[in-house]
Amino acid sequence: MSPLRDTLLPFARPHRSSLGHGLAFTCLLVGARLALPLPLTAVVAGASAPGGGALPATVLSAVFVGLALTAGLAEHQQRLAFAHFAGRTIADARDAAIARVQRDGGDRSGDLTAQVIGDALRAKQGLKGVLNHITVNGLLVFGVCAALALSDLWLGLVQLAGALLLVVVAVFGAARVGTVAAEHRGHEVALAGSVHRLAGGGLRVDGDVIATLRERDADSGVADIAITRWEGATTCVVHLVLVASAAAVLLLGASAVDSGRMATAELFGVMAYLLVLHGPAIRFARQITRTAPLLVSARQLGLAVSEGALPPPG
Repeated sequence: MSPLRDTLLPFARPHRSSLGHGLAFTCLLVGARLALPLPLTAVVAGASAPGGGALPATVLSAVFVGLALTAGLAEHQQRLAFAHFAGRTIADARDAAIARVQRDGGDRSGDLTAQVIGDALRAKQGLKGVLNHITVNGLLVFGVCAALALSDLWLGLVQLAGALLLVVVAVFGAARVGTVAAEHRGHEVALAGSVHRLAGGGLRVDGDVIATLRERDADSGVADIAITRWEGATTCVVHLVLVASAAAVLLLGASAVDSGRMATAELFGVMAYLLVLHGPAIRFARQITRTAPLLVSARQLGLAVSEGALPPPG
């Protein structure tokens, strides 16, 4: 039995309408943001044309403002829908896990309940991040590749190669973070368990106990730093990939302008899309890396639902 698929997925089904609303507003948001460079490109084309553009600059400016407002409203509704879906889904799973732990956990029910609550909090925040950032930024990254391909097929293919390499780098970083995140959770569970027993009178305060608490706290801090280090290293490599792919796209675009295959206004549009791409691509890769701790906590929550007890940390 898969703790994620077989035990957590049923809790998501009652709230799938919120997920559907969030995805619908995601498509609207991405469409509006991908359309933002178009009126700017039209203004540049009109300024460089002998007889002016087909539409006045004021109309194009109004279109730009309308697209920006649409994107803002769509993002607001998207975040509300995804927050509702993530919050309700994880809350239902948490309540079921706590009930199972209280019934079958025995002497460990107190520690297991604390673990379930912590895993649920991390899973909820992680799920919201995945839905809010991976969907929007992922669609934007590959949408920009499609938009560039409409201007010039080679530009789109080069940017697509860069996007795929970005995903590979992010997935590799996620694998490393996942390994450290599992260790980090184990250290946190051990520390929380010691504090819980100490507060409940199960441990006598002496030098050995204090030394153990400090050691476990230090282990947790080391693991937390390791997670941050891997996330930072992954983001740095992603920046390099984006810079390299943007340089290749601009060189090809400039060559296309020199050869007459592309107008100068189109090259301006390509540059605008590269600006649109950079921030979402970084957030997309970073969120892929951050899915690893989410999966660790979600798996433990699923185990609590299905078995009523969690394996000992480490």
